[in-house]
Amino acid sequence: MNASAAINDYANGLIRDWLLKPQPTITVNDSGEEIETTIPTLYSIRNRALLDELINFSPEINVDRIRALGMVMLAREEKVILYQGDMSKAKQTEMGDELARDEFFTKNYD
Repeated sequence: MNASAAINDYANGLIRDWLLKPQPTITVNDSGEEIETTIPTLYSIRNRALLDELINFSPEINVDRIRALGMVMLAREEKVILYQGDMSKAKQTEMGDELARDEFFTKNYD
């Protein structure tokens, strides 16, 4: 995929939406009770280098991790659009099924 300015802007929007998406989290309070709360995905990122790039982001600097995350978000968005959000269809039509029916495997393996 060519990374034009428009594609990068769209990927940045997908990243922003993902970072702000609420994630359910279970925490334990002082009395031992489990409490379900929601926090943005941003607070669950463990990669410090990615966090540093996100904090210092500007279009003029080299941000390889952000660009890689953007490509993942674009690939995910493509799958969501292709399968109308039903990812169980994606699992059924992946190349693995076609590869399993390949003549080489059917002739040489049970």
